[in-house]
Amino acid sequence: MRIRWILIFTLLVLASGGCSRSPNEAGDPSAKPSLSPQVSPSREPLGTYTPGFPHQGGTTQLPATMPSPLTPDLQDLIEEAKKDLAQRLTTLLTQIRFIELDEVVWPDSSLGCPQEGMAYAQVLTPGYLIRLEYGSKQYEYHGAKRGDVFFCADPTAPVPGVPDTF
Repeated sequence: MRIRWILIFTLLVLASGGCSRSPNEAGDPSAKPSLSPQVSPSREPLGTYTPGFPHQGGTTQLPATMPSPLTPDLQDLIEEAKKDLAQRLTTLLTQIRFIELDEVVWPDSSLGCPQEGMAYAQVLTPGYLIRLEYGSKQYEYHGAKRGDVFFCADPTAPVPGVPDTF
């Protein structure tokens, strides 16, 4: 039943998008498309893994290349992702290294982490990509602008380009 509603919603979005002209087709290159972020119900919630031993707290140190200042909300998303990865890997929080946080545009409501058997609204969705590192391996956390981030084991790339046009 849930898949049927998702498919109906997707068809409605596609049908309504096909009936209107895009800003560029209308001859106004400065016009911005209207987006409504969609969050996939299939994402894996944070905190589903029980740690093997206690974690030591700490704050994320931002590299000099990060735009500053990050808002407290973005800093909280980074900390949330680090805690989740430490739990998944059953390691200390201090062993998880923050690489980068990028504002991106995802190609659809899967937020760059499509799950097999799921249908997603084909709408550009502004969000975040957080990269963390443990040892020599990097891990990605994805999220929409309005929501939590989640671990993505099999990520797809965001839409190329600059997301500040939204």
